[in-house]
Amino acid sequence: KEPYGLPAFVEMFRFATSLIAPDTHGRGSEDANSLFGLRLVSTMIDSNAEAFKSNRALLRLVVDDLSRALCGVVVSCSPHVLAATTTLITTLYFDFRSEMKLHLEVFVRMVILPLCSTDVEEESQRVALESLVDLCRHEHFATDLYMYYDCDLTKPNVFEEVTSVLAQTSYPVDATISPVHLLSLEGLLCIVQSVSNRSPAATAKPSLSF
Repeated sequence: KEPYGLPAFVEMFRFATSLIAPDTHGRGSEDANSLFGLRLVSTMIDSNAEAFKSNRALLRLVVDDLSRALCGVVVSCSPHVLAATTTLITTLYFDFRSEMKLHLEVFVRMVILPLCSTDVEEESQRVALESLVDLCRHEHFATDLYMYYDCDLTKPNVFEEVTSVLAQTSYPVDATISPVHLLSLEGLLCIVQSVSNRSPAATAKPSLSF
């Protein structure tokens, strides 16, 4: 076999994914290994996301191995690794939105929302909120959450959970506004804007006559 081409790329991607999570192929959980794996995977996906969609082996690695690794690495990691992990999760939603409908619930409910609570370190909370706000900026994120989950009687109300967390973290308890409160408020405004853009009145141009 030729030592290059698609088979070699698949094995490289598999190896990069194995560096992310501590329980994959028996590798350690050092932050350096995880961070290197996250950056390598991000580079591979950013270079040509369409190739991953068109190749069954690569898409299966993204949907199965990579998703499992991302959920495992956030259990215990530094803020730098957490930031790289949430950034990659955001990239996966942007590039594989149709292919990862089932995984969106896991990423949001099991990874991002628990880190947005006030019970975690402030740095980790800020990183998680930044990722959540980046997702809220996407024009289809709020709609996807509501349509895929809240409108399905067999699934949890993920849209309601997201808005509730943002509402809770946007309110300053001690009357001191911090970056976390501003991030949460921005996320709420993005959701309101997304809903407003899909209303019938959004097509009507406002009158600026005085």
